[in-house]
Amino acid sequence: MRFTAKVISGRGIGRMLGFPTLNFETPKNFKLAEGVYACSVNFAQREWEGVLFFGKRKTFADTKSLEIHILDEVIKDTPTEVEATIVKRIRGIKKFPSQKELVIAIAQDCAKAREILNGVGD
Repeated sequence: MRFTAKVISGRGIGRMLGFPTLNFETPKNFKLAEGVYACSVNFAQREWEGVLFFGKRKTFADTKSLEIHILDEVIKDTPTEVEATIVKRIRGIKKFPSQKELVIAIAQDCAKAREILNGVGD
């Protein structure tokens, strides 16, 4: 699945956890099961590898979010719009008992996404 989305300001939760994200306005007619996905993202005339989260941030009792953590990069100039391609679902969403356990899960999601995007994980 490929989509284009406008970047919006987030609450800084990903940055606070050590996994900064680009947050997006959910496109109209967006049909994706809630969960965590390996993805590629295009902006600034470059393709980036990422981990996409879509759904309710249950650990923070928060509203739905569409966001992408760019793997192994620090994005200095936030784009206004990106094109993303979802490669493979990693897992569904869940509520973690603590932020520490959430951080561990995100690190595992990033490792799995790297495997998938590099053709190692199936």
